[in-house]
Amino acid sequence: MHEIQKILRNIGLTQNESIIYLELVKKGLCTTGKLLKDLNISKGRIYENLESLKKKGLISETNINNTRHFESAPTTNLLEFLKEKKTQILNEELKIKKILPELENLRTEKEEITKTFIFYGFQGFKSCISQANNMLTTKDTILVMGASGKRGSKYDNYWINWTKNLENIDTKMKILFNNEEGIYKTIKQINNVDTKISNVNLPTAIEIFGDKTSLILNYEKEKFILIIDEETTVSFKKLFHNMWELN
Repeated sequence: MHEIQKILRNIGLTQNESIIYLELVKKGLCTTGKLLKDLNISKGRIYENLESLKKKGLISETNINNTRHFESAPTTNLLEFLKEKKTQILNEELKIKKILPELENLRTEKEEITKTFIFYGFQGFKSCISQANNMLTTKDTILVMGASGKRGSKYDNYWINWTKNLENIDTKMKILFNNEEGIYKTIKQINNVDTKISNVNLPTAIEIFGDKTSLILNYEKEKFILIIDEETTVSFKKLFHNMWELN
């Protein structure tokens, strides 16, 4: 019985509603006096919950000899109740979608502050890249320095597939590799990607997405840092372009 009550609460009934509803399902036609005697619920709460159950279409009321009696509606009415809730949720979803742009504007109108997020492991790496990717516009060129051709197979495979997809979204990429190892030759053949071998080996990879987003990627420790800050990103961009011209 406890499990049934839990399911009823999960679909939208309160605890008292589920108790009263199950009591009427078990015992059939009942007066409020009978319910008060059998259930540990106050008189005011009994009437309040009976009214809400009627509105949900789960019980009905009958007057016999000037006394109010209540009984459960067919239990299949629970399915009708769920259908109504689904319709309500879909309507609310449409309303939310309409106001999302306004909410997002309110969120981004705040004073710009530096944001730093740290991710760990392969799943964290993918989340880091995904967030940075969301900051891109079609005019942006992704800039990478300190890239290694060997990062471990799962990272290498991810980068090959991810870089190939840039062609589909018409995004360009410039990469300064530390060496010609591993996936260097594969990446070099991908359209929209321009590569060079750097004379200066950086200990970690730095990637620049747009005007405000930078990534510091330490594959050895599987620690990945996402920085959202225009000043930091501009500094990295200057460093990249200086290094690009020297190679």
